Amino acid sequence: VDQTARDGHTDGHSDGVLRPSSTHCAGTSGAARDWLRRRPWVGRLGLGFGSGGRRHAASRVGSEAFEAIPNRAIRGRGMPEGVSASSEDMASLLRHGGDEAYLEEILSYTSERLAKEPELLRDDQQSNQRHLQETAFKNYKAFVTTAECIQKVEHGLTEIDRNLSLIQENIPSLDEECSSYEGFLQGHFRESAQNKQLISNCGSLVDILEVTQLMEICILHGNYDEALDLEAFVKKLMVLHPQVYIVQVLESDAKRLSELMLSQLFERLSGSLQLPECLRIVGYLRRMGIYTENGLREKFLKCRDLWFQSILDEIVKHDHYNYIKRLTDAYRVHMFDITMQYRAIFSDEDSSRPTMQGDAGGSNSSGSSRGANRQRESSLLECSNFLHVWSSRRISEYISALGSHLAYINEGANLSSVLEHCMYCGNSLGRIGLDFRCLLVPLFESAVTDLFKKRMKSAVTLFGAMLDNYKWPNVGLSAGAKGGKGNGSNDDANGNGDNGSKSGTGPPYSLMQHPPLAVLANTVLHTYNELRHCAPQALEDVLTSQLEAMLQEVARTLNWYAVASSLDETERASFRNLSSQFCETLMPYLVTAFDRIYPNSCGKVATDEIKQSVLT
Repeated sequence: VDQTARDGHTDGHSDGVLRPSSTHCAGTSGAARDWLRRRPWVGRLGLGFGSGGRRHAASRVGSEAFEAIPNRAIRGRGMPEGVSASSEDMASLLRHGGDEAYLEEILSYTSERLAKEPELLRDDQQSNQRHLQETAFKNYKAFVTTAECIQKVEHGLTEIDRNLSLIQENIPSLDEECSSYEGFLQGHFRESAQNKQLISNCGSLVDILEVTQLMEICILHGNYDEALDLEAFVKKLMVLHPQVYIVQVLESDAKRLSELMLSQLFERLSGSLQLPECLRIVGYLRRMGIYTENGLREKFLKCRDLWFQSILDEIVKHDHYNYIKRLTDAYRVHMFDITMQYRAIFSDEDSSRPTMQGDAGGSNSSGSSRGANRQRESSLLECSNFLHVWSSRRISEYISALGSHLAYINEGANLSSVLEHCMYCGNSLGRIGLDFRCLLVPLFESAVTDLFKKRMKSAVTLFGAMLDNYKWPNVGLSAGAKGGKGNGSNDDANGNGDNGSKSGTGPPYSLMQHPPLAVLANTVLHTYNELRHCAPQALEDVLTSQLEAMLQEVARTLNWYAVASSLDETERASFRNLSSQFCETLMPYLVTAFDRIYPNSCGKVATDEIKQSVLT
């Protein structure tokens, strides 16, 4: 419209209304179609020929549509004036305009009516042009703004096209980046799903993570049943999820705590325990499954032996008599307890052995059953050997300790008390098959022999020392002594007469003339008193020979003194009196007193030979 106004093309009309110029209308209906094709928005604005008749169709045609269809294009077909185009061109134009209803209306006209149609259309066109021109002048700014917007849009579309080209060039790299980002997002989504699952199971997970802490608390408080249940739970988790790192950490912590619990159980097993507690601890060890049955038996005896040894180490050793008694009491009480605990806990060995022996000895049993029985029997014997070996070792250690400390007991009453104590211990342990009383006999026989021998030796030594320092009495006393000897020596020797003690068993009073003989008699009698508390019958010959050896040693001392000492006549007479008292009074009395301990032992001492050696 603006272009038409600027060009000033009119169709000879002077009314100022824009009309299609004849010189400008050089195109045909094809130009109209090209114009419509370049401007599809015309159709969208509804500027076509509608079905409401001729005038209604003409009123909806835009100014630019009629501007693009010149009059000379319509007249150029040789049609009468007033008809601008052939029916074919008009039909084509109308079809491209999109109004087939108007075409049908035209086809229904008569020739006269159809000849008037162009004039009517021109009138409608002129009217529409006037209205369009008025509208254009009224909305001139809007059209300018629209044109500027169109230019800007064209410029923007150009930029968009260039940017789209750049985007198209970067699409491959963008596709790769998107693929990598998609992979990253998938991993992120998996982690997010895992985190959500972790949050939903947070309570259970916390409970699982606190298993080892709870297990440690149970172990520290001695709740071993709960600790073993938690350990079994961790092992089950490890079987179900061996590749999970947290489960592996839990397993390592559970193993560490299991070792701690094992050490605590062994520590408790190495303390003072009663049978019910021992049964519980061994039950815990069996549930842990670390040791085999044989290993568990051996470990049990080792732990109990450690506790037993600690009890023995606490006994004070400076007093040998009390040490032996306390040692014996410890063996009697604790060895009995340990053996009974072992047999109560591992009771299968005793209960199975008679049946096995019966099966092995049966004449109707098959070869396979006999082989199985022999195998079970050997296994049980191996298990039972643990207790037997331990018991034998402990009894051997007891006998060794007893023998080493018996040598320091110098009193017969203490020795007899120890013997009675040890015999009672052996009798008590004999109820569980540990009777060791037969092993005590050699020890106490040796102790009694050593004690008797040591006392006799000390008596001889003391007699010799007193003889060296003895001040011999004068001749009168010596003569009185001789008279005394001749009057009552035989009666004193037999325990009769006025010179003996009132009871008839004491030493003769005539021995008081010579203190060395009196001291010798007292020492030997003291030895007899010690011996009578513990006088084994098997030692009769040995002790008799020791007594004879002591008397021979006294005789040799007297003979040596008679030769080595320088005595005058009076002193030598007193010495002969002492020798006579020894042979005729003291020696028969000592032999008779010894016969009260071991009857019928008088004839075993060669007193005649000793007398002959002294008196000659």
